[in-house]
Amino acid sequence: MTSTSPGTERARRRPTSTRGRSGTPGYRDFTEGEEELREFLAARVWSSLEGPRAQFDRAVVWLVNNRVLLPGVTTLARMVAAVRQEENDRLHAALYEAVPYDLRTEMVRLLEVPEKKRVSELERLRLGPMRVSGRAMELALDRAREVRGLGAGAVDAVRVPAARMTGLARYGLTSKAPTLKRLEVTRQTATLLATVRHLETAPVDDALDLLHTLMATKLLAKAERRRDVFARDGDRWGDPRVKLLAGEKWTAAEPKVLTALGLESEPAGHLAELASALHAAYVQVAAGLPGNTALEVVAGRLKLAKLGKAEEPKLMPPFRQLVNGMLPKVDFPARCVTPTPTTSQTTARPSNGGALRGLITSTSVRVVAVVIRIRCTGPGRAFLELVQRQ
Repeated sequence: MTSTSPGTERARRRPTSTRGRSGTPGYRDFTEGEEELREFLAARVWSSLEGPRAQFDRAVVWLVNNRVLLPGVTTLARMVAAVRQEENDRLHAALYEAVPYDLRTEMVRLLEVPEKKRVSELERLRLGPMRVSGRAMELALDRAREVRGLGAGAVDAVRVPAARMTGLARYGLTSKAPTLKRLEVTRQTATLLATVRHLETAPVDDALDLLHTLMATKLLAKAERRRDVFARDGDRWGDPRVKLLAGEKWTAAEPKVLTALGLESEPAGHLAELASALHAAYVQVAAGLPGNTALEVVAGRLKLAKLGKAEEPKLMPPFRQLVNGMLPKVDFPARCVTPTPTTSQTTARPSNGGALRGLITSTSVRVVAVVIRIRCTGPGRAFLELVQRQ
């Protein structure tokens, strides 16, 4: 008979990883599904703007749906962070390689502040019109021509999803020039490219907004409602159908998009599932209509009965009584202390009773102090200070 030490016995019984639980019926070990999960997360990072928390939650859902044993929280969080870093670096590198050297140099110069100027060139270009006038519309069009002259729109960035370009542009539009200067070179180039490409369309939209303000004719208003008027290279005023992927562009993006959405290339099965679920929901609702007294169908329309008064919960009266019993009984002083609105000084006003009757209790002093602090600094800070002093 062999003897083992207590430490060895505890180590043998302890499940140190998911590999020790791989015998769970119907579930795969995490190591067996790890590569598939990485591909799923990489596709989500590449094609969406989800943050690390949302992608962590999606990873958990993916593991449950695919019947894979969940790892530790730290292991999964590190995987999400590593995949995000890898895909972001790959995206930045792809855009960096697509930008010619001359354009890269010109975009970096936008971060400089010209002599006798107060803001950088990028800040100047991203400022929209401040007034509604013909001169403002002219300046917006000049700004569009200046930005378009950089040539960022000619860069082939079709590999990068539009959502990621929008995210990079949003960061570039809201960050100061010194912050963008400190970025790593590939990320800086990708951010500036997305920002400048956005600025190519923004002035066009600004100019058209001013045009509608200055020339709000009935014909143009009707065309706007029907969306018959589109601006070339515009964003809000552009044709949304132009942004749809088709042909070779869709063929290149299809694998990652389908992986990120968890869909098959043939949509017939997925559409059949959705149609079946929708039909089942309609059947369930129709079956409950006869017994629903709060609803009736009148002339083909649903009519809901008015909601009655909600009854007070049974526990509310004793709860209210309990809370009232916990509140202290306060005898306010006969003199009302009123704070001066613009300062923290106080003035005393005599009451109808005349002189101050009796001594002010400790509780009364505290209540008056709270009133003064509320009038001078606000209720939240006054309450916090009172609690801290207790």
